[in-house]
Amino acid sequence: MMKFLNRFKKPKVTFWTKEVGLTDIAPIKEHIKFIPDWYRRMRTYVYSDSKDKEVERKAKEIFLDPTIPSWKKTDNKELATVRKCPALKDWFRTGYVIPLWTDVDLETDGKEWKWNTPTDRFTIERHQDDQLLSHLTDKEREASGIQNVWKFMCPWRLKTPPGYSVYQVPMMWDFQHHDKFSVLPGIIDTDIHHEINQQVVVYKQGLIKLKRGMPLVMYIPFKRENYDFEVVNETPELAKDDQKDVLNIFSKFPGKSKVSAYEEQQLKCPVNKINKEIKF
Repeated sequence: MMKFLNRFKKPKVTFWTKEVGLTDIAPIKEHIKFIPDWYRRMRTYVYSDSKDKEVERKAKEIFLDPTIPSWKKTDNKELATVRKCPALKDWFRTGYVIPLWTDVDLETDGKEWKWNTPTDRFTIERHQDDQLLSHLTDKEREASGIQNVWKFMCPWRLKTPPGYSVYQVPMMWDFQHHDKFSVLPGIIDTDIHHEINQQVVVYKQGLIKLKRGMPLVMYIPFKRENYDFEVVNETPELAKDDQKDVLNIFSKFPGKSKVSAYEEQQLKCPVNKINKEIKF
């Protein structure tokens, strides 16, 4: 019996900190708890722009009328938004987000720099230009928009089972801070190295104020494996797979997307439950 259950035992990802109280003040949570507001506001279907405003108005009325069956609405310029995309749904169900553990002020004029936090328990370091920026050409540096690179001394540690690493990923769909800063992506072998200090690039001169609790960075665990790689011309078998994919999408009336790959995997597992924190 134990062997059977072990087949479905999930690898454990452990975050820990020496800072007592931090787990309550700015806790790490699953990515699904940090879905951006714009995604929550978005409808699954909208109407594309029309030069005929009257046609557009009537089409919108039909779309919003709950008494009209959905199958009668399919010819009224329905346009699926990214909210219908199964790839994005799976993305929000992936990984763990570390929110910023303290208020931070960063300031630079392009030459000098300084930082400040409310307590000396949380510190920031600067990556010197010779560690990265000096190796870029003027054109590359201008294109990157990077003013300087900071190292956030993270109070969290992360451990994964043997053979597992994590991707360090910026909050790519949280657009509100993209013009100010971003965390650089990378891979950490957290079954060996547990320190996870973030490399933060700043894109603006002047004062940037970051607030405690804002989503800073995401970590996605994965098992280290080797893969075979090939590039081929289309075969009858691959063509069939492609046709099946298209038919699977377009043979359904507009509505909820099919069960995502993540949900399908979870449904097959007798000891897992689908996270229902948000209705997609």
